[in-house]
Amino acid sequence: VGEKRNLPDGKELFFHAAMLISILIPIGISITFSYFDDFQAQGRYCMPILIPLMYYLTMGLKYMIEKIFSDKKRQKIATVTIILILMTALAGVMIQVGLPMCFATAR
Repeated sequence: VGEKRNLPDGKELFFHAAMLISILIPIGISITFSYFDDFQAQGRYCMPILIPLMYYLTMGLKYMIEKIFSDKKRQKIATVTIILILMTALAGVMIQVGLPMCFATAR
């Protein structure tokens, strides 16, 4: 009935705390700077968030695939399918946005 979970050790708790802090600090700095200095929405201030965000996204997808598919072969098929879907979406964005920008003429 109840699955026994292992509690994280000190190193794992420190890792997750550091990841959470590395997400929250750039957001806090960006909000503070925008509020007190001048409001210019700058996406570059949120770039450090991408590494921990993608880590948690990847771990979440892995956890979800392991819960849905118990067979290792089906887990691999689901993983490859998700990767292909993401690569197709990225290629579509590159074709729609990247190519017109490359061949745009300066006026």
